[in-house]
Amino acid sequence: AGAERILDNPVLRAGVTVTTASGIHATPMAEYVLGVMLAMARQLPAVCAMQRERTWPAHPWRALRGRELRGETIGILGYGSIGREVGRLALSLGMRVIALSASGRRRDEGYYVEGTGDPEGRIPIAWYTPDDLHTFLASCGFVVVAAPLVPQTRGLIDEAALRAMRSDAVLVNIARGEIVQEEALLRALREGWIAGAALDVFAQEPLPPEHPFYDLDNVLITPHMAAMTRHYNERLVDLFVANLRRYLAGQELLNRVDVDRGY
Repeated sequence: AGAERILDNPVLRAGVTVTTASGIHATPMAEYVLGVMLAMARQLPAVCAMQRERTWPAHPWRALRGRELRGETIGILGYGSIGREVGRLALSLGMRVIALSASGRRRDEGYYVEGTGDPEGRIPIAWYTPDDLHTFLASCGFVVVAAPLVPQTRGLIDEAALRAMRSDAVLVNIARGEIVQEEALLRALREGWIAGAALDVFAQEPLPPEHPFYDLDNVLITPHMAAMTRHYNERLVDLFVANLRRYLAGQELLNRVDVDRGY
């Protein structure tokens, strides 16, 4: 649903209306976030490695003591359709939800699938602005990056931001790899500034086989597949039909790209 690759397209610059698929990814990506948070909290990557090696720890209760999501604070950086569905699912598990939004809009003005998300913006117990980034990060056991890639977010999660996070925090990036400064993240993971990361997006994709992320035990890597489920095309067609009806009726289209805003 990102628009960063088409912003310089002459067609868009000529005033032709372009829309995105924003909103159709909320369910699969939010479920992905829950999946990787549970995996990291319960040390499932380590357990899978033990299974491959056919080993059983001498004291599993001690070696694999996990953490619970209930009662943890999840910070959602970018409270759009995906972030709102992450918030809804996290709340159902008893997590405390806080949000950082550049727009400051409580209400979701974009497209969303009925029954999903947080259209009124009622779930977060606290709202933050980009000026409060470090305070926001310091409050979270889990940080989910779900913001669009625009000049203001490129490299936003830098060394200072990572050092502001808790040492037991887990970073989940489902947005764009360029939002996180990867060299700083490597240091943070190696030196224990944070506990771990689940990464679905990278600055270079495919991620080269020699990349040091592959060598780290506290990183869960997936190949930019968080949005991909068997229902993807079905939801895409639903959105197209909704916009076609609006177009024929002379109404404002959903998810219209704003060149100045960047998405």
